[in-house]
Amino acid sequence: MLKVLESKYEDFSKFVEGNKVKIDRRIWDEMPYLYAEYLCELNKERFINTLNKLERHIYTGNAEEIGAEIYKVLIKTNISNALYRNGRLTQNFRPEYKLDIGEKFLEVFRNINKPIEELTGEEKNHIFEEVKTIVKQKFANALEEEIIETSIDGIELTCGFCNHRKAIKFVEERNFTPLFASLETMGNFFWDRIPICKECVISLFFSCISFVSSGAQKQIFIYIPQNLEETYRINRTMELRGDMRSPFYSLTNKLVEDEIQKAEWVLESIYFVELETKSKSNDVRIYSFHIPDRVAQAIRTEIKNYPEELESIFSEFMFYINTGKSLYDFLLYLLLGFFKKESYENLKDDTVDSRIVNAGMKISKLERLLFFINFQEVLNMNEQRGYIKQAFNEGKKLREYYITSEDNQENLEALKKLEGLTYKLLEAIRRKDKEYFIQNLIRAYLRVEKEIPCLFKEALYDENFNMIAYAFLIGLNCEVRSRGGQANDEGEEGNSEPA
Repeated sequence: MLKVLESKYEDFSKFVEGNKVKIDRRIWDEMPYLYAEYLCELNKERFINTLNKLERHIYTGNAEEIGAEIYKVLIKTNISNALYRNGRLTQNFRPEYKLDIGEKFLEVFRNINKPIEELTGEEKNHIFEEVKTIVKQKFANALEEEIIETSIDGIELTCGFCNHRKAIKFVEERNFTPLFASLETMGNFFWDRIPICKECVISLFFSCISFVSSGAQKQIFIYIPQNLEETYRINRTMELRGDMRSPFYSLTNKLVEDEIQKAEWVLESIYFVELETKSKSNDVRIYSFHIPDRVAQAIRTEIKNYPEELESIFSEFMFYINTGKSLYDFLLYLLLGFFKKESYENLKDDTVDSRIVNAGMKISKLERLLFFINFQEVLNMNEQRGYIKQAFNEGKKLREYYITSEDNQENLEALKKLEGLTYKLLEAIRRKDKEYFIQNLIRAYLRVEKEIPCLFKEALYDENFNMIAYAFLIGLNCEVRSRGGQANDEGEEGNSEPA
């Protein structure tokens, strides 16, 4: 709502009193029109670019189809069926409203009396302004229909959202579908029947433009408790950085920067809300989480080193650390994508883990993955993080031993043996099989006639195994680019491809 008010009155802060929005009744009554105005202006260029597409309907005179297409471009671009299932602003927008919009367009177009390709910029703007007027009216009518007072069993109830105003109805799924996303909330809304006032109904229909796309059919919103102006500003900042590949990534960096500048900002108090829309369906899932103390501290000190080329899966990274999942599982999926590209080339981006695997296929420099090892060990409060760099360097040394060994004068042969060793070590790590990991290391060092570094004694301890094993594996392959094939060690049996 503040976003819409700012677009009309420039300064949104005059509507904010502490942690509340205060709107004059006269302005409140205009909000449906202001909302439609905001959406239309947001999609003006899209509308003008769609005029050629409308031409095929013009000569058939199908006003309803024209109106439906115009409404889709100007309004439904930002108000999706998924968020307001069966709502009067989406799927149940009245056919007569579409007809009125279409007839208005045809009237204006015929008065100009020119083919679309000959229209000037001024004439296209004129068409837009005329159509916008009727769209605003019909949008407002549809929104008014959502707040028609209905019976609530003859009992006077207080709104369950604002806990202040008189309720007019019980909340419906079409008001904001994600509220009904889980079985837990469905139970509450269907059986407990939460009462809602007309102001809160309208407010829920503004919520969809608060979220900012974070890729992969996901949208996010950031809530800073007891600080409405900062909540608004941080979400607007995130939106204005829309050219970023990952708003979630740039946002977290922004949060850290601002916390340094403003002492009252505390990362632990910030809540993330994420919506995920399922492919080819109207199903929406809603997730919310805040940043625990331990994670907040790690973000402050380590987030600046997050690999930029993995921005696309930054929200998956946040999901892992905020749900307590191990980043070593995250790292395993990345390495599977990196080493087994051909095996996963048709993998769909429909789960968190599959998106991580797909991102792994595009890694250009494996050394950057040390970030995830270090971050996990910061979370573990492991003071032995110096082993990460040591293990990485030992991996690089073994690679060099293989390539320069007298028994491996042909680099291709050496690389094949390293590839086979890599798959065996990765399989040992996946199974958390320390014995199998050490056995393969012993054989590898014997092959090049070198002593096994003392460091690997530490890998026998559970708390250090993943840290040392992954860092060593990354060092062993730090000069390798993503590949699709697999090779086994010479003389070894079986297929050692990770499951």
